[in-house]
Amino acid sequence: MAGMPGGAAAGAPVEVCIQSATFEPPADAQASGAECTNQPFRREGDAMVGGATCTMQGMKTDSTIRVTGDFSSRYVMEVKTRMDPAPSPTMAETTMTTTAERIGDCPAA
Repeated sequence: MAGMPGGAAAGAPVEVCIQSATFEPPADAQASGAECTNQPFRREGDAMVGGATCTMQGMKTDSTIRVTGDFSSRYVMEVKTRMDPAPSPTMAETTMTTTAERIGDCPAA
């Protein structure tokens, strides 16, 4: 995660079983006391792009989410966030990249 103090290192791979998905912000994505405006996902070339702007306790965050890939076997999600005022100079702008790939069917329930 670029922009975090000391840089956040990539962790061990995590397996998650996802039965179905859509490009929509989660209903509970807004933190308590935050006022957020979501930009719905839209197609931009080979990517799905969306974002959010939030204000909480005098700080404004602007996040842009860009997802690319074939969306059936692999995708890469990049989240760029700008904070004003930032908690530290190195956190004024951060980028988090997540790579996901299909490894097989979900286990039987």
